[in-house]
Amino acid sequence: MLYIGPAADESTDEHEGYVAGLDAAGRATDIWTDVRDRWSAYVAVIPRCECGWSGLPQPADAAGHRAAEREWIDGHFAAVVGTGPWPDEMFLRSPVRAASAVT
Repeated sequence: MLYIGPAADESTDEHEGYVAGLDAAGRATDIWTDVRDRWSAYVAVIPRCECGWSGLPQPADAAGHRAAEREWIDGHFAAVVGTGPWPDEMFLRSPVRAASAVT
């Protein structure tokens, strides 16, 4: 998630958030992995930031993904940049992909 709202600058660019997947061994995916592609590969998802911050694990499902995004926005980004409000439209996100059809 990249902040694109008012006053976006280098300081906000240093805080690009993402939702990582955690596997059974506790390894987290990187910023380039879209965990929504394979929920079953993860025991949890976790909000993370390029600066090194990590939040609390959430269930590995769509609701957990949304909760992780909001934790990064409301719990980390807001603490670094200042109080919001921080509506969703101020953040650039990866588009939600349609599930592949199985034939």
